[in-house]
Amino acid sequence: MAQTQNKLPKKHHYLPVFYLKGFTNSNGVFHVYDKITNKVYQNSRPENFFCENNLNSYKKDGEVKITLENTLFSMIDSDTAPLLKKLINDGDNSITQLERMVLLHFFVTLFWRLPTNTKIHSEIIDRYGFLNDYLTATQKGVELSSDRIQDLNKLLINDEETKKLVKHSIPVTAGAEEVLSLYKKWNIQTILKPGQIFVISDNPFLINNPDIKINNIFNELLIPLSSKHLLILSKDAPRLFDSWMHFDVNLSIFHQANRFIACSDLEYLNKLIGYSRKAEALLGLNKQVEETFDYMRILSTLKNEEEYFSFHSRLKAKI
Repeated sequence: MAQTQNKLPKKHHYLPVFYLKGFTNSNGVFHVYDKITNKVYQNSRPENFFCENNLNSYKKDGEVKITLENTLFSMIDSDTAPLLKKLINDGDNSITQLERMVLLHFFVTLFWRLPTNTKIHSEIIDRYGFLNDYLTATQKGVELSSDRIQDLNKLLINDEETKKLVKHSIPVTAGAEEVLSLYKKWNIQTILKPGQIFVISDNPFLINNPDIKINNIFNELLIPLSSKHLLILSKDAPRLFDSWMHFDVNLSIFHQANRFIACSDLEYLNKLIGYSRKAEALLGLNKQVEETFDYMRILSTLKNEEEYFSFHSRLKAKI
């Protein structure tokens, strides 16, 4: 039965408001840069950005039949919001192992909420098939024929409405296995230096994975939790997190954004816009994300400040 039309939420945030609030200033607003129009929307509220109408709704004959916004995501968000708030306010040691798992599941789910990642889902179906080692289907207790499965795979690749919903099966099938793997790589980096902040964008997942698989989407992941916190899921998390690494992360997020980048500090956002333009013109940024992980890996080998300063002295000498 279709959900009652007048009760269905129309505006769907692919980055939920509670998460976006971590990137606002003391007035509860941030400044949003639009890469397409080259405009900055100052003092914007999180409720008005990083959303699309009926993004997670299934339509048939032009009518919304079901939406995941209130049947799935609202429940996930309500479970996650207090945990993320506790982590940001009280530190990593304030949450339990189980709560870490809940947060990881949220971010795995969040990845598939982004409109840009529907393409990745189609590539996975084309490679593995929707019905695979992690998901099977039967009809009246009998496994579907190979021809029927092939028809379903084609439907899931070609039907836009179906794709929007079905991609969210990954976090509860193959994604559950990846959450366990990512848990072992958990690291939180907190920025204490005044003036240093993380930005957020419509595509904030920085991923290092040359061979994406259905049960290994991320491999290594960097994603900001707030303007002062970065989640690092990597065995090569650095002991020392310097200003270069901080700026590399923000430049990568900026470069990877499809359209919108938000920041709590207008002056910092304008500096980032200007630097990105110059870097793109002079050097190109096609390998920016890859180089960010490369630099992180170098930092992870440095055991103390003495080794760190020695490394940068040698680097400056080469330059």
